[in-house]
Amino acid sequence: MLIVIESANGVVLAALAITVLFELYGAFRSREESVVALDALAGASAVQLLETSAEPDMGAALKETFDEWRRWSAMVLESHLAYPLLAFFRSSHDNEAWINSFAAVMDAAALVISSVEVESAGAARLMFTVGDHLVEDMAVVYGLKATPDPIIERGEYMVAVGRLRTAGYRVRDGETHWQQFAEIRSKYASILNQVAQFLATPPAPWVGDRSYLPHRLRGRRKKQATNSV
Repeated sequence: MLIVIESANGVVLAALAITVLFELYGAFRSREESVVALDALAGASAVQLLETSAEPDMGAALKETFDEWRRWSAMVLESHLAYPLLAFFRSSHDNEAWINSFAAVMDAAALVISSVEVESAGAARLMFTVGDHLVEDMAVVYGLKATPDPIIERGEYMVAVGRLRTAGYRVRDGETHWQQFAEIRSKYASILNQVAQFLATPPAPWVGDRSYLPHRLRGRRKKQATNSV
């Protein structure tokens, strides 16, 4: 009788393990489908996403992208918090990373909310709300601490809105709009940067390893190091 019970337990455990593996693979596949689709549209660049969406034959591509990534954020919020190990499952395609793609869509939403007049502003706000929830929960699960810094410089922001103006958008790039963009981006940028660096993802335009840039924080650190010598 004991042998039968032990055998049954072994079968149950094996079935549970197989079920978990299928759930992990299903969540990974769902995550990566949107990453691959975004890569075809814009790579991991918020500005390129908006530029491509402004082309005459793109129709409602921007709204559809925000809607898709709102659902994506909700899915990752559930799956990656239930199985934190999923964050370490790397994208199967070269130069793609789920955290970079997510950051690009968050940046696109931040640009729309603060600086770009488009009909899909409502979809951008909804996507940002769910995405920001995901960022907050990731910080808790992975023990990360946010810093109130947009990470990018105003010069980079001005280049971005300049490109968007050239693409045909009506943009607002005054000091107030830069401050609004910086405030919005400060909510998520440092957390996503920490995740990207920890996962050693390929650098993207506004996320990941920015040590090669003449960033103001690098200047501060260099000055502090000089003063301490």
